[in-house]
This record gives sequence, C-alpha cells and structure tokens, in this order.
Amino acid sequence: MPGMPDDGRMLTVQEVADALACSVDTVERRIKAGALECVQFTRGGMRRVPAESLAAYKRRYRVAGGRDDDAGGAAVPP
Repeated sequence: MPGMPDDGRMLTVQEVADALACSVDTVERRIKAGALECVQFTRGGMRRVPAESLAAYKRRYRVAGGRDDDAGGAAVPP
C-alpha cells in the first residue's frame, strides 16, 4: 500500500488493485504481462504479490495512486 515498507509482506490481487486504484482484471493483466511479480500458492490459482514488487512497479511506471487501467490510466506498461 502507499508508503508501505518492504517487510516481506505478500499482498492479495485485490490489495494491489486498491493500491493502484484499478480493477482486479487490470492487475491480472499486469501479472500476465510480467509487469508485476506474483507467487502462486495453490493449484487453484490463489496468488500473492510481494509488496516490493508493487513498490518496484510504482517506481517503474511512476504510479502515484491515480487510475492505472486501460481505460484512462496514467502509466500503463506496454
């Protein structure tokens, strides 16, 4: 989350979507594109994003907390 220290915390896809002010679908697309690292915990697909991965994504794409989705985002990776 904004200002969150890197304490090894693992975030849900929903928490990442909330932090980026975008949809879960957008986060899923970023994961699939390789822009966000994730760890899959179960065969059923439960995933977590390391807090440092979110912080690196924000630095890389200069996301400050505005909308970051395909419809009107400020910083959408290729």
